[in-house]
Amino acid sequence: MTGSGLFTNKGAVQPRFIEGKGGVAGEVGDLRQDVSSALKYMCAITVAEFTDALATATDNLMAATASQLAARRLLPAALPATGALTQATITSLLAGGPRQLRFVTAGATPAHQPAAATVEGWDERGVPQTEVVPLKQEAGEFLSTRFWSNLKHIDLGEGGGTGATLAIGLGGKLGLASNPKLRAGLKAVIQEVSGGSVVTTGTVNRAEDGTASGVTGTVDLVTPTP
Repeated sequence: MTGSGLFTNKGAVQPRFIEGKGGVAGEVGDLRQDVSSALKYMCAITVAEFTDALATATDNLMAATASQLAARRLLPAALPATGALTQATITSLLAGGPRQLRFVTAGATPAHQPAAATVEGWDERGVPQTEVVPLKQEAGEFLSTRFWSNLKHIDLGEGGGTGATLAIGLGGKLGLASNPKLRAGLKAVIQEVSGGSVVTTGTVNRAEDGTASGVTGTVDLVTPTP
């Protein structure tokens, strides 16, 4: 869950209601000033809770599948199927937390792999997004830079043949819906709890720090990609 953005609005929603120094408008204006003065030292706090986060995997979205000459679209499927995305894994993202996608390319001729995969879905905040993930037409592991809470489909471009394979899974990083504030160079994180115990090691990184993630507890946590 994520909250709260309380008291982040610095202006009146309807300015005409607080114009003037007397009557109802004046009273509303005075009340707003009093509330602002009393609460100005209270900052908005965001709480991120991840339940039953999925384990890191190389193929829990799609098992290794041979490349094809023609372009194709991978869609969610209720049952595991060749060339389809496992719906059960996608559904678990909603409770388990937004994750990076992991593309693993291999096979006798990795160069047959399409040059890129185009992912369409929703980010940490449930906002629609699209990302093109380079596959480089070589054997290896490639992670998305964005985090995904839900997937619509993944498009693969034309391949050079059927000699390559592609598996799709999840990276080990959890994406945060809010960016921690910096105070005197330190990230303002009040507390992290994992499995009922307070975590005292590791760090939480901001996307603009120029680093992919920081280990915190048993998983990696990173903040949103701008």
